[in-house]
Amino acid sequence: MAGPVRLGGMALENGVLVHRVAELVGEPPAVVALHEQVLAGAGDRLRYTADVAAAEEAVHTGEAVGAYFLPPTDATRIRAVIDRGDRLPPKSTFFWPKPRSGLVIRPLDA
Repeated sequence: MAGPVRLGGMALENGVLVHRVAELVGEPPAVVALHEQVLAGAGDRLRYTADVAAAEEAVHTGEAVGAYFLPPTDATRIRAVIDRGDRLPPKSTFFWPKPRSGLVIRPLDA
């Protein structure tokens, strides 16, 4: 059953950076609910950064109209999306540290 998915948001309001916590309805990972309920149709106007300070600076300078801060997810939640036959939005599988290409192979049937 779907429940609240919490995430953070930031926007410039009257020259002041305002941070808020929002709830969306859906299953984790939060990035799926965010793309379905808020960012649908944004297409190539979206930009991704893993750097919170860079996101805040982009909003502060007007380069971006807002930023969203998502809770961490794990491979189990991503696998659940795939098992349902759904797709994850672009850049939503950012993990750190990243293994070097060719060093780690995970079987698809695991």
